[in-house]
Amino acid sequence: MQRIVTKYITKNTRIPENQSLKRITDDIFRTDKATFTHWLESWHDSNKLWLAEKRYNETTHKYEFIHMRTRQAYNALKRFLPYIFT
Repeated sequence: MQRIVTKYITKNTRIPENQSLKRITDDIFRTDKATFTHWLESWHDSNKLWLAEKRYNETTHKYEFIHMRTRQAYNALKRFLPYIFT
């Protein structure tokens, strides 16, 4: 999971939201499922509006998410959560 998150957000990111998500992912080996789930949900609750920001693309004439790679990292963690702590 650390590798998947690092694929989407770099190791030395400057964005504070990405830094906190990376910090949560780095502690995956030192925590249990309930604590990790709580951290992930609280991160999402505090950054929900930031993740939902969109902009209009003039070439495709569609709205697209600004922080797409962070969304992909979060969605990967959320999707694989039942299988992480087996």
